Amino acid sequence: MSALNPPIAFTLDGRDVAAQPGEPLIEVARREGVDIPHLCWTPGLAPAGNCRACVVEVDGERTLAASCCRQPTAGMKVQTASARARASQRLVLELLQSDMPEARHTRDSEVDQWSARLEVGLPRFPTRPAQAEPASDLSHPAIAVNLDACIQCTRCLRACRDEQANDVIGLALRGPHAKIVFDMDDALGASTCVACGECVQACPTGALSPAKDVALQPVTKQVDSVCPYCGVGCQLTYHVADSQHSVRPEPGYNPVRPEPVEGRPQELPTDRIVFVEGRKGPANEGRLCVKGKRWTWPAAGCAASATVTAPRPWPVSARPRAATKRPISSRSWCAWASAATTWTTARGCATPPAWRRCWRA
Repeated sequence: MSALNPPIAFTLDGRDVAAQPGEPLIEVARREGVDIPHLCWTPGLAPAGNCRACVVEVDGERTLAASCCRQPTAGMKVQTASARARASQRLVLELLQSDMPEARHTRDSEVDQWSARLEVGLPRFPTRPAQAEPASDLSHPAIAVNLDACIQCTRCLRACRDEQANDVIGLALRGPHAKIVFDMDDALGASTCVACGECVQACPTGALSPAKDVALQPVTKQVDSVCPYCGVGCQLTYHVADSQHSVRPEPGYNPVRPEPVEGRPQELPTDRIVFVEGRKGPANEGRLCVKGKRWTWPAAGCAASATVTAPRPWPVSARPRAATKRPISSRSWCAWASAATTWTTARGCATPPAWRRCWRA
């Protein structure tokens, strides 16, 4: 670090640490191996400070501070697990648990995970009446909306607005009537959503989840790979279920050849991809486009350990706009990169989403 921006020395749980200028407390703690409960904060999104699950105690200050928004100062003494801070963190989680529906929409709810780590038992507060729970929105073919599990952390809003620049998701109304909306409070299927799936990956409770209860299916292993759709090189992780835990497809289904072929037996794959998530890499920073998102590879879809050979591309003379002699952009032809291109995924998925011809010269 340069002399113009010297590190900021302070004390974190009795240890002397240093922070970069502008670095919030929660990122310093994360770098030092100290886990602070958090729900509305996630790496890559601007802090909001509205869940208050990440509060810490600062010596000499009357109120607890949200570690996602608070930046350290020289000589500051911070306690992340003091009795006062822990009591507030547990209370926040207990209040949120009292509003959670009995039927979960994902196996990876961060509210449940932090509640278990902080040993938060059954909530003492009354649960929300069943008639007050918002109805599910299943109008979108890829995303299920269950706002009964929404904690209004606005992670989906910031992912849609700040990261993807789609500006579809908003927070409407105020007080107890506040809720997440799409466009002008439209159904998700009727909105301008482009199905990039960034909101689903950002949601901590499953209020926005893949359709058809994909997030509830068990995962037995994870396979790191690279998205085969185009040449950008987005890194991703396949969440795979073995044959004992995978959802069995309908009779006659074959992931490589969807239509049954007469005289050819339909083999049932052993391992199945449940969903796909972006992995942090130089090209995508943990994000994926709609082509590589989790619902592009359905739960009943791809066989593991398979190799698929792409068809030979059309001859140059047959390509659209060939007579104009315009250069073909790098995004043209997409998966049709070269003749007899072989896509092999390392123990992950058999086939890319679809062999598409993208004539965008």
